[in-house]
Amino acid sequence: MELLSAIIGLLLPFIVIPVFLYLLYCLHYYLTQPNLLFRPYKSITIHSLSRDVDHKEFLITTSDRVQISAWYIPVNNPIATILFCHGNAGNLTQRIDSFHIFRELCCDVFIFDYRGYGISSGKPTEKGLIKDADAVWNYLVKEIHKSPEEIILFGRSLGGGVASYLAEKYSPAALILESTFTSVPHLVPQVMPFAPRPIKLLTRYNFNTLERMKNIHCPVLVVHSKEDLLIPYHHGIKLYEAASQPKYFLQIHGEHTYGFWNSRDIYTKGLKRFFESCKLNSDIPNEEK
Repeated sequence: MELLSAIIGLLLPFIVIPVFLYLLYCLHYYLTQPNLLFRPYKSITIHSLSRDVDHKEFLITTSDRVQISAWYIPVNNPIATILFCHGNAGNLTQRIDSFHIFRELCCDVFIFDYRGYGISSGKPTEKGLIKDADAVWNYLVKEIHKSPEEIILFGRSLGGGVASYLAEKYSPAALILESTFTSVPHLVPQVMPFAPRPIKLLTRYNFNTLERMKNIHCPVLVVHSKEDLLIPYHHGIKLYEAASQPKYFLQIHGEHTYGFWNSRDIYTKGLKRFFESCKLNSDIPNEEK
């Protein structure tokens, strides 16, 4: 008995300490998730090759009285309006390069900053971003007078979770998911590869785009890069496989943040083909095709 007690006494620290460290790690993960998922920039800066873009600015009030900042970048005779749901970092002023690409394709752009981003008030949460998206959709339809049939929902990275929500709830002309994850719990093994699997149970956010795909019935374009180390390529493949017809996949190259720019020729031509499939390109000038 004394020998058994001695053995237990020797082994106990090797059991208790790892368990304690794991529980501490789980607590840290649970408490710091908002900072991992949401990385808003408050400063408004213009970062672009051409540094400037003509736009109109709006403040939109959500159902819970949060003020959301939005920009509208119009073009002459647009073939569609892109409702742009951006990624988890920065704010709308870091998306200028995308504005120029969409302008080349004769599309208006309506982009907004989630709560807590840019000059938008509030703090970002999953439910909050959904409220922001609803308010912006309703503003675009009722105040800017864009019909759902001429709105293309565009979600990049985290924004894919927001755009897919809108696509499931409303009836847009099309949905584009670029560098988007299937869901936050599915992403945990990539972001935290050494974390034990049960830690996914502590994930406070969902953004389950994969689950929503079965309820989305508009044309879908999934864009992803095999070189994306932040959100692996198989996330894009799974989203494409889950989408209903008509659906299209566009493979680009380059890392997560600027893959679209590194692949600009492939990317722009792919978007044009998608617009053609949606019969939205009839007014694109010949020199742009």
